[in-house]
Amino acid sequence: MGKRDGQRGGLMEGSRTRRFVWALPALMIVAGAAVDLTTSPNFSAIPLFAAAPLIAAPFFSLASTVRTAGAAFLVVLAIRAAHGTLGHVVPLTELLTLVTVSALALVINSVVRHSNEQLASARVIAETAMRAVLPTPDDRIGGLMVAARYEAAQADEFVGGDLFAIVDTPHGVRLVVGDVRGKGLEAVGAVAVVIGAFREAAEQESSLEGVAQRLERA
Repeated sequence: MGKRDGQRGGLMEGSRTRRFVWALPALMIVAGAAVDLTTSPNFSAIPLFAAAPLIAAPFFSLASTVRTAGAAFLVVLAIRAAHGTLGHVVPLTELLTLVTVSALALVINSVVRHSNEQLASARVIAETAMRAVLPTPDDRIGGLMVAARYEAAQADEFVGGDLFAIVDTPHGVRLVVGDVRGKGLEAVGAVAVVIGAFREAAEQESSLEGVAQRLERA
């Protein structure tokens, strides 16, 4: 129960953190507007407005990042127009700064999305390869009921090196459960070698010691 409660607590904490991150750009814009409207016109809250698209860039989609930057720009534009200072040098410099920062945010968003796509592709390839080398066994093997499932320790991890295989041989039902070093495609390759060696050795070796030696050599 303690472990399950801990996992549930971690999920709740992660959900709260994600909600906070998603709300933070809007909070920056609201805070910037509040500061600008309640302080002297000589005081600028442009850092708060500029922070909004920068915060959105690594977490939001491209469209949402553009909308965040646009919202910040329009709020600053409206406040400066209300103050009657829109044509002055400082407000124009602030708007130019906000446009520059927003452009940088879009570049960051593009880089992050490209990296995420590469990461997702590598994960799909590794998971597909793992399913190929770790097929689901039959429900019954040699009179035994069998069930198996592969699950990564953490949802955001690449496929690891855990392995299992069960075969019905002239020497009885034989099962191997193990873990090779590493993660990703390199680990999948090692798993394939171990399972292939096990299936061959389990059929040919009369003793478990012989099977283990064949696996060690492989």
